[in-house]
Amino acid sequence: EAEVVLKNIHNHNSEVKIILVVRNQIELIRSRYSQYVVGGGRKSLGEFVKTLTGFQNSSKDYFQNYYFQIIKLIEHLFGKDSLLVIFYEDLKNNKAGIINDLESFIGCDINWNASNIFSRRKGLSDNGIKILRKVNLALVNDNKDFSGKIKAKVPIFIYNNLVRILRGIDYYLPNSKNILILDRELKQYL
Repeated sequence: EAEVVLKNIHNHNSEVKIILVVRNQIELIRSRYSQYVVGGGRKSLGEFVKTLTGFQNSSKDYFQNYYFQIIKLIEHLFGKDSLLVIFYEDLKNNKAGIINDLESFIGCDINWNASNIFSRRKGLSDNGIKILRKVNLALVNDNKDFSGKIKAKVPIFIYNNLVRILRGIDYYLPNSKNILILDRELKQYL
């Protein structure tokens, strides 16, 4: 899918500049798993990782998970000077530096207040993910290829409100001692 999109862009305008934001793979998978669980997902982390990386079904296109292949294709189609790679972690830790890099790359002044242009959204903690997955196991009907509306065993408004409450509690609980339980589980699949 990424290859088709990039070729379509190239066919439309081969002189574009592309900004690619890449993220630490463990953090990316952790974030996607959190989104999956918040969306009603029931799979264990191991099952989810196998599905996401294509280990269970090699006919699916999991190209978006492999930055090197995407970067190589962009450089082949558009040239190295047409690509700026930004690390997601730098967006969080070096906002002013990223703004400078963007200004140099696109050739104009952005003039934005760096403290106000980036999201402050916070995902679920590892324990929050584990608790919500247990709720999903109890309240969501099994859906092996989860990709749409939640099929809850209770009225959907009850399920949605329960998820909101759990997310709110998880958001406001102290997270300073979060030891990234899921990271240890993820490393065995990478």
